Amino acid sequence: MAKCDQNGKRRRIVPAPVPSQPRLLSAVLDVECAEDEEVVWHYTTTLEGRFVSGYSIVLRVSADETARLKRLPKSQQRMLLQMLDGMPSQTGR
Repeated sequence: MAKCDQNGKRRRIVPAPVPSQPRLLSAVLDVECAEDEEVVWHYTTTLEGRFVSGYSIVLRVSADETARLKRLPKSQQRMLLQMLDGMPSQTGR
């Protein structure tokens, strides 16, 4: 069952992807985030394989919003992406 935070938003636990090799250990096991957020996993790749070394929590974008953004001219898409890159996000790295 999902928990709720102090604002009444439902929260969920997202497990980290498993490493590519069983002997590798990920720095993150799971992340708690709101229902309207996504986890973006950060990976480290070594000669022995790949594992999760951190994460960012970002707001979820709906399919309608994504389709609408894709219809914008490329110059406006780049401008929006640059603005979003400057916004603070929660990171676990």
